[in-house]
Amino acid sequence: MEKRAQARQRRKTRFDSKRLSCMEVDSSDEKIKGELSTDESESDSEKNDAYQSTRDLLLRTDEEIFSDASSNIPNFQW
Repeated sequence: MEKRAQARQRRKTRFDSKRLSCMEVDSSDEKIKGELSTDESESDSEKNDAYQSTRDLLLRTDEEIFSDASSNIPNFQW
């Protein structure tokens, strides 16, 4: 049991060390690694516009596919 506890403690220490190293401040641009600046992030309206245009395209494609299928179904011979 002692060896398992020691191994668990080593894994925890290694994990904590890696987690902290990912959060270190980069001196060149003084921000935490992985953090986006406001210039890089999309605004909510841009996200909504992208969602709407993708949704509209998907609905049009869906309509074309299923309208073609419904017109061809009577031609099938079972």
